[in-house]
Amino acid sequence: MKVLDCTFFNRPAEKVANDLIGCALNWKNGDQSEARIITETECYTGPDDLASHAAKGQTKRNAPMFGHSGTFYVYFVYEMHWMLNVVTGPVRAFLLPF
Repeated sequence: MKVLDCTFFNRPAEKVANDLIGCALNWKNGDQSEARIITETECYTGPDDLASHAAKGQTKRNAPMFGHSGTFYVYFVYEMHWMLNVVTGPVRAFLLPF
C-alpha cells in the first residue's frame, strides 16, 4: 500500500480526480480500521467554477478548501450525504484566517 503525499495532489484537479479512482480511502473508527475503494469522482476547479463549494469565496465552513494540496474537507449535505473534497493544486494566495 502506498500513501499518497502532497505531490500527488499538487496537480490539476482533473488529473487528480481521474487518478483517485481505484485508490483506497483508509481511516480509523475508534479502534477499528476501515477502508473503501474510490469508484467515482467529480472535479471542480475552485472558486472560478460556479459548481464548486468554493465559488462564493472563503467562509468559516469551507476554509479548508483554500488550504494546502491534499487537505480533505468533509461536510454533510441535504441532511443525508457526507461529501469528501480534496484540495488540489498550489495554495491560493488569498487564504484568510478565521
